[in-house]
Parts: sequence; structure tokens; C-alpha cells
Amino acid sequence: MKQSVIHACRRFTEDISIADIFLILLGSALGPFALQVLLTPNGLLTGGVAGIAVLLQFISGIDSWVWYTCINIPIFIAGFRFVSPRFFLYSLLGAAAYSGFLALFGHLDGIWTETNLLLNGIIGGILSGVGCGIVLRGKGSGGGMDVIAVIFRRKWGFQLGEVILAANLLIIICSACITSVETAFYSGIAMFVSSKMIDRVMLGFGGNKTVMIIAEQSEKIAQEVFLNLRRGCTFLNGEGAYTHVNRSVILVSIYQSQLPLLKEIIFKIEPNAFVIIYDSNEVYGRGFQSSKNEF
Repeated sequence: MKQSVIHACRRFTEDISIADIFLILLGSALGPFALQVLLTPNGLLTGGVAGIAVLLQFISGIDSWVWYTCINIPIFIAGFRFVSPRFFLYSLLGAAAYSGFLALFGHLDGIWTETNLLLNGIIGGILSGVGCGIVLRGKGSGGGMDVIAVIFRRKWGFQLGEVILAANLLIIICSACITSVETAFYSGIAMFVSSKMIDRVMLGFGGNKTVMIIAEQSEKIAQEVFLNLRRGCTFLNGEGAYTHVNRSVILVSIYQSQLPLLKEIIFKIEPNAFVIIYDSNEVYGRGFQSSKNEF
């Protein structure tokens, strides 16, 4: 029993990397910078627990980093229970860094003089979303809704940005009641941009496609795909419901940028081929994402 515990601890320690820690610290700096320099001075909110903390700051006058730290305590307990010990430690680091940078960047109020709410909302949303996405790519979080979003992703398959955006809608409603409808509207724009940037950073900007090809010359098509795109293909056994003719169905995953060449290959070999193209948010395996990027 003792040896198994020691082995598990060693294995856990080996999974912690300097690269992950660097990403967590880098991402944890971008969000607070956007909040303290671009959003809060203009009365705008960010999403998640940070947005709740800012709302409570407006009401009570207590700094947002204090509220942020207090609210995160029960959420961290859930993260430890439902995700993993490493995610708990990484998120603890991220939340501590986020709170520290909130306090640090609080002294930068006034260095950005632009007062256009739309511009501040868009730029602030981009920076906070990229920061959150970078932290999540480092297998951690900044605490708050990030932890809850990861739990939803693990248990029910929701995209991280979708969970965070849904929670942010409630914050927007509260913002409209406490501040003004105009401020809530531009805060909503910032949150929407932020949620989309989180998914783009997590899933990549290029995008992937999964293609199914039903053709008589499937062998030749698969060979040309490998030679020209350097992509492996999988043959699935298919049978026509009407003709009862057996054919090999090609399944291949590619980058979105490779799609035009793939279609050219297919229709040059067999103009009447039946082709189905899917959006693939995540593809793991050789030539795509490594499973090490998962939580």
C-alpha cells in the first residue's frame, strides 16, 4: 500500500512541467491587465468569478482581488474532487497569480486614456480570453468559472467557452441592475469576445475537418491522399441500402487548409464520389493534438 502511494506521488510529480507553469503565469497576467486597465476603469465587467468580484467591489468598495480569493475557495474544493490533484495545484497557482496581478495592475489605472466603450470591450475581451485560453492550455485555470467549465467539459462534453458564456449571461443581468443597461451591453460584448477567444486558443485558429468519402476507386483516392497530403486514411465497410453493393468508405481527418486540395484529388479521380465533410473541434493522434494537452 505504501509503495503504491509513493509510486503515485512520483508519477504525479513527473506530470508537472515548467512549460505548463510558464503558460499559467503568462495567461494569468493578461486577464488582470485587461480588467484593471481596459474594463474596470470604464465601468465594464469581465466574466466569471472575476466579474462577480468586480460587481462586489462596486457595491462594497473592497478590492476585487479580495473577493476573487474568497469566492474561489469552495470552487477549488470541487476542482480537487471532480478533476485531478494536478489540476487543483495548477489552478491554485493560477488563482494566486491572478489575484496577485489584480493587485499589481490596480496601480496602472489611468495609463489607458481611451474612453470608447466598444473599443475597450473588444480589446479587453480579446486579452482576457487569450489569457484564459493560455492558462487552460497549460492544464490549469485561474480558478472560478474556469474550474466549473472544465468539470462540465469532462463530465458532459461542453465546450469551455460555451459554459463560461452561459454563466456570463447571469452576470450581465446583474450588471444591468447595478450599473446601467449601456454598461451591461458593452460588458456583454467583452464577455462574448472573450468566450470565443478561449475556444480559439484551446482548439486552434486553423480548424480541422473530418471527411468521409464513398467512391468506387477508394484505394486510389486513399493512396493519393497519403502521397499529397501526408494523411493516413481508414477504410470502413459500407453497404448501400438500396443497391446492397459493398464499398470501402474512406475516413480521413485533415487541417482546414488542406480541404481544397483533398476535394481536388477526390473529384479528379472520381467526379461522382459521395463526400461528407464535418467540422472537427478536436482531433487527437499523430499529426494533430497530443493527448498530453488534455487535463
